[in-house]
Amino acid sequence: MAKTQYQSIIRLLQHSGIDIDSTINKPRVKKQLSAEFDFSASGFLEADGYSYTKNEIFEELDHAHFETRFAYHRRLWDNKTILCFLEENAFNYFDFNDELKRFNNDTTFDHFFSPYFSVSFTYAIRSFLNDHCFEDVSRLLLFEDFLMADDREEALSPLRIYLDDNLRILRNVNAENYKTFRSQLEQWTWPSWAAMLNNLPPELYDIKREIAFYLVNITVAIQKSHIKDCKKISHELTCIADLPEDLTNTIMNNHKVYKGSGGTTHWGVVVWVAIILLRVVSGC
Repeated sequence: MAKTQYQSIIRLLQHSGIDIDSTINKPRVKKQLSAEFDFSASGFLEADGYSYTKNEIFEELDHAHFETRFAYHRRLWDNKTILCFLEENAFNYFDFNDELKRFNNDTTFDHFFSPYFSVSFTYAIRSFLNDHCFEDVSRLLLFEDFLMADDREEALSPLRIYLDDNLRILRNVNAENYKTFRSQLEQWTWPSWAAMLNNLPPELYDIKREIAFYLVNITVAIQKSHIKDCKKISHELTCIADLPEDLTNTIMNNHKVYKGSGGTTHWGVVVWVAIILLRVVSGC
């Protein structure tokens, strides 16, 4: 059942009239469910709109650590916000956070939870990015520690692809072609993308630094032709944490100029950006 969208086994057992509050008699349960699956014309069992296959249910019942896992299935059943995220990919940060705290410091749960969590995490991140819902991305990233090593790369893949694709665009933008690329850069004038970058996992830190750097150079390039875009991008840049000190200083100094001069940047700032460019290109 791991690596597939989670569907609570508790729902099916309750639907079949099996007592989930007492010790599960696996041979008896398997015999009952086997008869129900065999009787079903479709080969599936339906419970409250969810379809279950015999293979996935019996795989869970036959798991070497079924008793431990079943206890977690029951607890997830009682934590409806987590359950809703795992089954429907619906994310409510505040309730999700409150419920997940009940499983803190339980490494056995982490390994049980991670494969299911990664499926919904991947779907939700992709959906949020498609809609430019950066605040939701930033909040969901607060739970990336629940992704175990075997699940992290796949779960973070939509985010990595999104950032890489945007970075390729940013590298090619200058004062002359900004208008052409503007429709592909609109999201950087929206709020909350800095919060998303601030919550990136450690393995994506280098992408964060490069995106910040190229956005600094874009603001310098467009500060006369598109000052409104420049100020919006620059405002978010000032909210990014944990950047190299010289890049942070440049961001702050530029933003002061943009706010105070109506769009005329002192050439000393531009020189600073050029110096940082040389450092990034050289790998320093």
